[in-house]
Amino acid sequence: MKFILNDLELRAIMGLSKDELRTLESEGLVPAIRTNRGWICSWEGLQKILNEPELSSLNEYLKSTRNLGLKIENRSNYRDQRPAFSNRISV
Repeated sequence: MKFILNDLELRAIMGLSKDELRTLESEGLVPAIRTNRGWICSWEGLQKILNEPELSSLNEYLKSTRNLGLKIENRSNYRDQRPAFSNRISV
C-alpha cells in the first residue's frame, strides 16, 4: 500500500526542510523519500521507521494528540444547559 502525506506531516516525520521537500517534489520523488536506510515508498517502510527508538517520542506525541482530540470531541457531546438559540423574536 502506498502512502501519501501532506507537506507538514512529511517534513515532521522525515525532518526535511521546505527547500529539500520542494527539490524532491520537483524531481517527482514524493512520496518516495530517500533516507539513510534507502527509499521509503510504502506504509510498511514508514511504520518501520516510526518504530525506531529515536522516533518513539514523536510516535508517543502523535498518539497523545489523537487521544486529546477524542477527549475534546467527547466533551462536546455534553448537553449545554443554556436555552437553544432561536431566530424568533418575542414581542
